[in-house]
Amino acid sequence: FKSVSFPDAKNFELKKIDGLFLNPAKETYFLKTLYDFLVFRATQYFTTQERRLIKPGDVFYLQNAASLSSLETFINIDFSRVDATSFVRKALLLFQEVLAFHRLDKDPTILIDFDRQRLLFVHRNLIYAEKDVLLRKELENLIAKFPVQATTAETYYLLAYEKYKQKLLNESVALCEQALKKFPKTFGAFKCNELLQRIRVKNLSLTIEDNGLPNQPILLKVTFQNIQSYKGGVVPISF
Repeated sequence: FKSVSFPDAKNFELKKIDGLFLNPAKETYFLKTLYDFLVFRATQYFTTQERRLIKPGDVFYLQNAASLSSLETFINIDFSRVDATSFVRKALLLFQEVLAFHRLDKDPTILIDFDRQRLLFVHRNLIYAEKDVLLRKELENLIAKFPVQATTAETYYLLAYEKYKQKLLNESVALCEQALKKFPKTFGAFKCNELLQRIRVKNLSLTIEDNGLPNQPILLKVTFQNIQSYKGGVVPISF
């Protein structure tokens, strides 16, 4: 928290910090200012370290479903009355701050990325039965709100992956194909292509019992994907 509150961090361009990145001559950075970089590092820390800590008796559990709603709703939620030591709370406050700071940016790239991070983080930590539905809804809203930004390809991928997990393969394929058509050569398109390969790969496996009784049938399990037909035979063997 102390590093993020550094005065002038919001006005200090990352390009001025020589050697911070492997390619300092790169013209376009995803993170524009020192503030963005510090918030990014802080949220990464707070979102991965919580499980390693010894939790107090009054540990904070995220149960407010509004946390997984629109950006405008999220940034106005009051988290000040919960466990001040909770890393979940610290991450939520940082997301609120950085989203409010970038909400009116002319280039919404950073806003979109931090909002995606916020949605995924809240989804992981939220205790709510319908949180999967809420996540899909907000990803859809994010795509509709920013339809032409290249970084939206990653939102397409996240939504397609959620559909994939729900076994909605046709919808997942359609989303990936849209991303590849609208935003080729982006990281999101690359991830969508990977997901399409996973969905479309042909696979066949046979699993047979290790042991069987004499003169009794032996069970055989056939698992397949994207295979319309299979011809096989049984060969008797003796020991």
